[in-house]
Amino acid sequence: MPLLAATCISLAASVLSAQSLSAQESGQTLFKNVRVFDGTRSIGTRDVLVSAGKIAAISSSLRAPTGATIVDGSGSTLLPGLIDSHTHVFGDALEQALAFGVTTELDMFSDPGEGARLRAEQKAHRAAGRADIYSAGVLVTAPKGHGTEYGFPIPTLASPDSAVAFVDARIAEDRTTSRSSSMMVARMEYISRHCRVRSCGRLCVPHMRAASSL
Repeated sequence: MPLLAATCISLAASVLSAQSLSAQESGQTLFKNVRVFDGTRSIGTRDVLVSAGKIAAISSSLRAPTGATIVDGSGSTLLPGLIDSHTHVFGDALEQALAFGVTTELDMFSDPGEGARLRAEQKAHRAAGRADIYSAGVLVTAPKGHGTEYGFPIPTLASPDSAVAFVDARIAEDRTTSRSSSMMVARMEYISRHCRVRSCGRLCVPHMRAASSL
């Protein structure tokens, strides 16, 4: 069943609090009488036992293990955590996302320092009350281009020659902050070494020699 593979689940905020999430990560939580959506279809009302952050059992009736946290899910729906694949995180956006069942946000542009802080809290298991964030970091644009209107510094590329230096700086930044996966660093290194850059008016457009290898 698809739900069994889920490592992160969400429930209406009125039923599942940050405290319940913390208990779920460290011990056992039993959701009683909750409507279950497995990612494909609704399978009706079930009891769901979560142990050490993973779903251990689903049945029409489960007995609570000793010491387990019990959550009455009557009238609510339990489902695999949703992923929002294009967001811009600021303020309490991550807390609001979790309230609506989104447990992971892929941020397309935000302050690298703030993103590093949020991910450090995730790694330390101090972010149970909000969605996880994975970020592309800072954007780059042409002088006076989109992104520069928000009132904080945005990197700009004024010529084709500056593109490689920008990519090299992001690689160094990623390694320093442990911000990106090794795959992302490898892709950026490939762009730096194997892409030629041509100028289209005021924009710099990288062209892949072998894009299929990325």
